[in-house]
Amino acid sequence: MTTNDDGKQQVVLPADPYNLYLLALGSFVTQFAQLEAQMQSLLRLESGLSPDTAKAVLSGVRIDQAKDLINRLRETKRLPEHPLLKRAFAQMTVITGVRNDILHYGASWDDEGMRVTNLRSAHIPERERPFPVSADILHGLN
Repeated sequence: MTTNDDGKQQVVLPADPYNLYLLALGSFVTQFAQLEAQMQSLLRLESGLSPDTAKAVLSGVRIDQAKDLINRLRETKRLPEHPLLKRAFAQMTVITGVRNDILHYGASWDDEGMRVTNLRSAHIPERERPFPVSADILHGLN
């Protein structure tokens, strides 16, 4: 712990790849939660529900469910597919998959750096999903 110019104590971590990854992971998870809240708001708007009714009915709806419900609501209104929504939802699918794998399987070091894999739960080799992860990669997903 060090003291900054204002006399306040602060924790200073070495700028090694692992600490940078942890800081980026915290930022990534925080921004993911904000995205989930924004998806709740969009779902409420698309559904036409009042804020109180939406809280009662839509609480617990996660990003994947929200995307599906928003698309279904737009279909019932006979609205054309919105290219920006389609693109954003495709990116959200990628981000959600990365987030789930990191949080459920964790990251570990190997000869190539830090990696995430579902190896422990993949029932056949073809189902394994290994991918590299780093502070830069997580920042790129934000």
